[in-house]
Amino acid sequence: MFCDIANPGPGVDTGILTGNVTRGPLCPAEPCTISPERLASGYATRIIVLSGPGGDVIAEAVPDPITGYSFSLRPGTCVVEIRHQGIDRSPDLPEIVLLREGETVRLDIAIETGIR
Repeated sequence: MFCDIANPGPGVDTGILTGNVTRGPLCPAEPCTISPERLASGYATRIIVLSGPGGDVIAEAVPDPITGYSFSLRPGTCVVEIRHQGIDRSPDLPEIVLLREGETVRLDIAIETGIR
């Protein structure tokens, strides 16, 4: 069984998928200073995508550089991937996640920018 977005309301048994997303390095030489607006815009193009059988998209979310991401889902199995631009990659993804009723699953995601 694959997970699905939970419809709010009584009797809906859900679980939570949550985590932080980090990107780096952000400059050829660390430490570097990047404005909060520029940092947020870099995350806005790295959309977290949950999919089910056959690659059907179940849900998407833009991660926040400070608070990460969170989905409330019906129990089941999801594939977690991230849409990205350029040479970014994540050694953590794709990841298959099993979510159970009343459970919170944490999946932190690191994105390698390729900047050296």
